[in-house]
Amino acid sequence: MNGTEENKKLIVKSNLLVESSYRLTTREQRLILFMASKVKKDDADFRPYRIKIKEFTDIVGLDGKAKYREVKKLTKRLLERVISIKTESGDLQIGWVSSAEYHDRKGFVELDFDPKLKPYLLKIKKFFTKYQLGDVIRLKGAYSVRLYELLKQYEKIGKRTFDLTELRAVLGIRENEYKLYGNLKNKIIAPAQEELSEKCDLAFEFREVKESRKVVGVEFLIIPREIDEAGTESAAGAEHHLHTEERDKAQKAREEAEQLRFEYEEFKRKEIEEYKRRFSKEDIELIEKGIAAEVEREREGKTHGIRTFIRFAVESHFAKRAGVPPFDAWRQQHTDA
Repeated sequence: MNGTEENKKLIVKSNLLVESSYRLTTREQRLILFMASKVKKDDADFRPYRIKIKEFTDIVGLDGKAKYREVKKLTKRLLERVISIKTESGDLQIGWVSSAEYHDRKGFVELDFDPKLKPYLLKIKKFFTKYQLGDVIRLKGAYSVRLYELLKQYEKIGKRTFDLTELRAVLGIRENEYKLYGNLKNKIIAPAQEELSEKCDLAFEFREVKESRKVVGVEFLIIPREIDEAGTESAAGAEHHLHTEERDKAQKAREEAEQLRFEYEEFKRKEIEEYKRRFSKEDIELIEKGIAAEVEREREGKTHGIRTFIRFAVESHFAKRAGVPPFDAWRQQHTDA
């Protein structure tokens, strides 16, 4: 799918849907994303989303003579895929699509989202994540798509931290898969990092969160990328057409920006540690418990990812008390020095 207009279509998902737990293949991801891009801002209800078979095969990347049969296999599998969404009352387990109706002689299929997905895809006024279809449709890794969405949600914040249990859950990783952190890093995180840096409007660096010597979480530092005038190609894609010298300059600028971000995080960590030395261990625990209780009240019983929100709130609290400036102000001071 190469059409500029199609690539510009927006996908808008509630944050609950972004943070839900599910597992889809790359082809299934592309189909769901394409359907989501057809939802209009003012739609009050879902409608059957008609897709020509030729368009379908282009979207999901099917080749060969048996395309029609493979299309039917794909939608049949998709009908069996379950997504788990954390709601105020508990867990909602639901399928992505409720039906796939083929019109053989006319050469198209009509797909319907499950009606219970309405609150998560229709008329979303707050707590949502949006991006252009073109930002993700080129991605070949299913986990690349999921990490893109999860990081896009926190793009304005600039970073996102998961403990390993949370990360496995939102990525739909089974208990018997990638048990060792090294495998998770090499098979999922690193390939997604490389692909996003080449194709998307954001990239990321990451570092390991450790307790003693054991890795217990991953902190992602989110790096926005420039989009060209057409709005369809990432900076990395545009740089492919630059002369070598210009490309090297762009790479150097990215590396310098990433290095500054890491220096700032290290500076903030040290300032917070110095500030916390003024208090006893018991006082620190009381402060953290108070912040946790406040976050839980604000989240109104939504427990999915709550530890990440608490961790971020605690860090923000101590950074503010320690007088740590925002990143942009720190960067200005740093570059002026």
